[in-house]
Amino acid sequence: TFVSVVTETLVDDGTLFFSEKIWKPIMVGHPFMIYGNKGSLSYLKSIGYKTFDRWWDESYDDEPDKDRRSIMIANELLKLKTKSIDELKVIRNEMLEVINHNKENYNKVYQEKYSEGDQSSTIREVLLEMWQELKND
Repeated sequence: TFVSVVTETLVDDGTLFFSEKIWKPIMVGHPFMIYGNKGSLSYLKSIGYKTFDRWWDESYDDEPDKDRRSIMIANELLKLKTKSIDELKVIRNEMLEVINHNKENYNKVYQEKYSEGDQSSTIREVLLEMWQELKND
C-alpha cells in the first residue's frame, strides 16, 4: 500500500491516546495518516517525529469534529487515488528522508526506554525455566 490510515482506538474530545497502531508504520517506514484524537500529528511532531504535510493536507489534525475529520482524511485519499503509479513512486522517494528520520527516532527512543543492556538472555532464561517446569509436571 502507499499509505497507512491508522485508526486509533480513541478519537474523543479531550484525550490524546496512541496505541501500538501508530508505532507500527513508523517503525517499518510507512507513510501514515492518523484518524485519532484532534492534535495527534501535532503531538508526534512535538516529540521529534515528522509527518507528511508536504504531500497531503494534514489540517484534519486540527478539526475538532471527528466525523468531519474522517471526511477530510477520505478526501486526501481520493486525491492520492488520482495519481499515477509513476507519480506515487516519485512521491515515495521524496518521503524517504521523513521515513528514515521517523524510524531512527523510534529506534532511539525504544533503545533509551527499553534496552538497558541486553535483556534477551534474561528473558530466554525465564522461558527455558518455565519450559522445564512444564515438562516436569
